[in-house]
Amino acid sequence: MAARPLSVMLNPSCQYGNRIVGPEGQLWYNEAVSMFRLALSVQYHLKRHEDITVCLSRPTEDAPSTLAEEMALARQTNCDLLLALHSNAPGPRHPATSGQITFYRDGDEGSLALAQKVHCHLLAATSDAYPSVMDHGVCTHWLRLAALWQSGCPSALVEVLFHTHPLERALLLDPSFQDRAGQALADGIWAFIVAERRRGECVSS
Repeated sequence: MAARPLSVMLNPSCQYGNRIVGPEGQLWYNEAVSMFRLALSVQYHLKRHEDITVCLSRPTEDAPSTLAEEMALARQTNCDLLLALHSNAPGPRHPATSGQITFYRDGDEGSLALAQKVHCHLLAATSDAYPSVMDHGVCTHWLRLAALWQSGCPSALVEVLFHTHPLERALLLDPSFQDRAGQALADGIWAFIVAERRRGECVSS
């Protein structure tokens, strides 16, 4: 990766239907809205690096969007890397109920390296606020997720915490935790960029 301005795309979840509703119908959590706010924090912290441009895959937290549109945008902008931001919920292939996990595209070394960097930095930051957080590691996904397979660049998808877990949902909604997590993810992205630039210099020397 040459030392040139780099384009980073942040892809906050557009799953507006992933909601937690209280007993009287009050909205307790919306994944798409919360992850967009986290993406804004990541963008803010990345801006201290003048040789990076950062764009989001949709303009506002409530803008209608589809993954197909977002991946088309990633390819059109020729971004250098993409980080997808999600919060988790138990499923048949992933029965865990709490913790952090990061996915990467199978067989792609760049995607694996990106996933490892962001996972490590986010886990450290999360552990400071939530020492009992469970670490589910970095792994491939059992589905060909669009954010991993259709972006045209090294890509990772981080499931920050579980929005179905009351304590973790409270953290996801906490502005101070969002800022902590946003800085950690930005630091992970930057660590990946630095490592790739150094690797490129070694290869070319």
